[in-house]
Amino acid sequence: MKTLAIWLNLILILNVVYLFNQGIPSEKPASYDIGLFLLFLGTPIINLLYLFFWRGESGSWIALYFKRKALEEKKKIEKLLSKEGEGQ
Repeated sequence: MKTLAIWLNLILILNVVYLFNQGIPSEKPASYDIGLFLLFLGTPIINLLYLFFWRGESGSWIALYFKRKALEEKKKIEKLLSKEGEGQ
């Protein structure tokens, strides 16, 4: 189900970009045209972010990736601080 939601969101984003390239909104867009465009583009992007970062039972792969990167950086900082402490 999650995979289906991701694909549908990507299709919606591509559809909005295609419509925008075809001239919707018009050359001089009204404020509501821009608002609708942002709504149609922003909604699937927010949905995708939620789908990728939502933690289920095991956690999503992208959330685990960023957690791992944060731990790697923390280890690097601790290593540099320990070297700095030994050098003084």
